[in-house]
Amino acid sequence: MLSFAKELFGHKVITSDNEIVGTLDDLLFDDRYWTIRYLVLETGNWLLDRKVVISPFSLLQADWKEAVIPVNLSKEQIESSPQLAKHQPVSRKKEVELAKYYGWPSYWAGMAARVPGIVEMPMDTVPEIPIENEDEPEQKETHLRSIKSVTGYHILARDGEIGHVEDFILNRENWLIRLLEIDTRNWLPGKKVAVFPRLIEKVSWLEQRLHIKVDQETIKNAPEFESKEITIVDYEQKLKEYYTR
Repeated sequence: MLSFAKELFGHKVITSDNEIVGTLDDLLFDDRYWTIRYLVLETGNWLLDRKVVISPFSLLQADWKEAVIPVNLSKEQIESSPQLAKHQPVSRKKEVELAKYYGWPSYWAGMAARVPGIVEMPMDTVPEIPIENEDEPEQKETHLRSIKSVTGYHILARDGEIGHVEDFILNRENWLIRLLEIDTRNWLPGKKVAVFPRLIEKVSWLEQRLHIKVDQETIKNAPEFESKEITIVDYEQKLKEYYTR
């Protein structure tokens, strides 16, 4: 099932001992493969000044209508987990600690482990995006990015700016980011479009810009994204047909 990332924020996270430990506040994705690696929780006053992250490997069957996400972890497990500084990136060292503590597989170990529930994936569905980390030493070893932080990034076609990132559309079954919703209000008033991550050819993280390998005219003529009138799945199919032509 496909969902907007923003629609998932605020969902309650419930442990195996039926305790509400927080709400979904953000999602961290791998900036090479555009796959969700961790859910970030807002825990209120329970674990003050700590960042709590949960791997999709720990998720059980969610009740999306009731906005409830159960996990196969106890409240005590989460409370005793390796501590993460709230406003610091999750380093590879901390990822290793978390994986060992919870028994999560290390997704960086090989192709089959990159996405929960996927045994093997064609490489064209997992685009590796060039990144610019020269001035961001804390990001060199982790490749994790915040959905909330990247929302609002400017998107540049080969011949100029076309808008900014409005939202992310992801698959809740394997946590792949399938589309980026673009708000083009300053360029094409009243029209929204979306692009596949594989169309991104470079990301300038410091400048907060995503460069895509098509021109403005291609984006201008792309199917309009009106979620109220068309399902995300139908739109994705129309977009595939458009770029195939």
